[in-house]
Amino acid sequence: MPPTTDWSVYVEYDTTLPDNDDVHDALLDQLADHHPALTTAPNGNIGVLITITAPTVEQACTTALETVGTALRTVHGSAALAGIEIMTSAELNRRNHLPTIPPLTDIPGVARILGISGAGARKRVTSPEFQRHVPVATTIDDRPYFVVEHVERYAAQRTPGRPAKATRQ
Repeated sequence: MPPTTDWSVYVEYDTTLPDNDDVHDALLDQLADHHPALTTAPNGNIGVLITITAPTVEQACTTALETVGTALRTVHGSAALAGIEIMTSAELNRRNHLPTIPPLTDIPGVARILGISGAGARKRVTSPEFQRHVPVATTIDDRPYFVVEHVERYAAQRTPGRPAKATRQ
């Protein structure tokens, strides 16, 4: 017998479930052997996350579509498939442990990373060249914040020091 893998499968259908705990519970009961979770996608569709154990991604995909499709038809009726995403459970766990918001820094942090003064950093962050490489990630209380990794990448590729003065011809 070939080795098996646990697959995390997200299946989305172009339908909504009634706002009724009994319907949600019935769908979860139908899928109980697959550790289900229900969600509402940003567009309002119903999303179902289950675990399937199978030797190949193709078999996991087929099994998930059959399993979730049958459960949804039993509880709610038919619905059109909107999409499917499948990955190993190990990959899902890895992704779930990634930070949802990358580390951010403000202008004093930019100054530290670039090794320049605060005034230099304030001027630098408004330059088109800096903004092309390091866009503002968010603004809080009128203060710009930048993704630390972007600033560090910019610092690694830039030539330190003042730019050469333009010469008159």
